[in-house]
Amino acid sequence: MQPIRFKDLLINFTTEFDLLWSAKDSGADNAATFWRPNTTADSLNSFSSLGDVIANDYRTINNRKFVAVVSEADTVNGTALRAPVGFNLVWKNAAKKVRSEFSVWKPVPPEGYVAMGMVCCIGYDKPTLNAVRCVRADLAVDAYIGNSIWNDKGSGAHLDFSAWDVHTPDVEPGAAYIATGTFYGTDGWTRPSFGARPYALRMELALQESPLPAPPAPLAAVETEPSATVCELPWFTVKDSNLTPFEQLHYSPMYRLQRIDRYLAVGVGQNTTPQGKTFNWTAYKGEVDDHSIDFTTLTGIQLAYEWSPISRPVIFSAQLSKSFTHTTQSAKGWGASMPLEVAAYVPASQTIAAYVIRSEYTLYRQDGSQLASTVSYTNGDTVYFSEASEAAPEDEENLPAPAPPEVPEIVEEALAQPSVEPVLEITPHDFTDNTLFP
Repeated sequence: MQPIRFKDLLINFTTEFDLLWSAKDSGADNAATFWRPNTTADSLNSFSSLGDVIANDYRTINNRKFVAVVSEADTVNGTALRAPVGFNLVWKNAAKKVRSEFSVWKPVPPEGYVAMGMVCCIGYDKPTLNAVRCVRADLAVDAYIGNSIWNDKGSGAHLDFSAWDVHTPDVEPGAAYIATGTFYGTDGWTRPSFGARPYALRMELALQESPLPAPPAPLAAVETEPSATVCELPWFTVKDSNLTPFEQLHYSPMYRLQRIDRYLAVGVGQNTTPQGKTFNWTAYKGEVDDHSIDFTTLTGIQLAYEWSPISRPVIFSAQLSKSFTHTTQSAKGWGASMPLEVAAYVPASQTIAAYVIRSEYTLYRQDGSQLASTVSYTNGDTVYFSEASEAAPEDEENLPAPAPPEVPEIVEEALAQPSVEPVLEITPHDFTDNTLFP
């Protein structure tokens, strides 16, 4: 099983547990069993428990519950984990009649560390310090009390007790918060006060990026190579109808959400005039078709927003990086295509091309098989331009000498004299009217 690494902490999951105590013969109204995570498997022998586990039934939880266990990335000089400095009693089942003694303790972390869960003991003695590990504070995040799991009503114990699960808070972009699967115990039956400090683990949804090449030259016949960015998602954040959670953990512990970016031409402005000119185009930004709805239905992943589990084996909250989902400026656009007006001033004798980025998101299992349809999105936050100038005239000094003009050949021949018509002479009498008066 491939562990998750965040800074110098390794996170993995166990599905094997050892039974500590059952409330079956305690007289309590409700069922409960308490378990300790088992890390004796070869792949987990360097991992430690963060706390014990409770189930509200009498069935085994082996291979049906998933609980986080942790290890140092640096096994020699690591500082991610520390043993507690002590324990405070939360509850013991002391009563008039007790078939088997049992107690619940809260670890006291060293300064700069936090306790992620409770430690249970058969008997009333304090646990050993090696029973659990505390986590350095920067590797955890404040969580909150979730649902009630069990209380000891009807047990007749001198002390009241209730156990609650831990839910993760709203998550920052590019991260995931993980509830470890342990519980929060309190000495009463009511919901713990706001002073309760449960914690969740944190991890980064890291990106593997390749640089975006320069946009193509105007009127280029060859497209530039697309660039790829990959976000790795741990198995519990992905719903996969073809694999059980157990199979996901063992055969596809990491999923790859790949984004392929390509330039999409908006328009080309070719200015052949001796003056500058403005060109206007209309492009469209936002999702292409409506595949994101089907994508979320099949995988549980929200591309533009936070998502949390629905009937998932691990409680978590996760959100993709805003730069990865093109939502740095706004989340608008996902689920709808909107017009984008683009204007470019093109100087005289130049050509400018405008582009936006078309991104395609595809989810892959660890074996390379695709899960769900590819989702396409056109990012309108940034418009990219490339330019080219008209060819400049060559230097006159380097021009070849012009060829002399052709002189037509003169043919000497006798020219005929034109005939001259006699000149019509006009005399004064021509203007005299000789008409006789009556």
